[in-house]
Amino acid sequence: MSELLSLFNKIRRLEIITPQGQAGLLSKESNFVFNYGLNAETETSVSLVMPVRQQSY
Repeated sequence: MSELLSLFNKIRRLEIITPQGQAGLLSKESNFVFNYGLNAETETSVSLVMPVRQQSY
């Protein structure tokens, strides 16, 4: 379990891909921040409450 926590602490960015295609990037800053890619389509949204937009979540 501690190895898994150590791995999570090392990860700074994750590329998020849905079955419909590449959605965006999840980054660890002071908090976690998600940004949809510039070419993200409506079909690649990761959640109903997180529609595709330019502003970060």
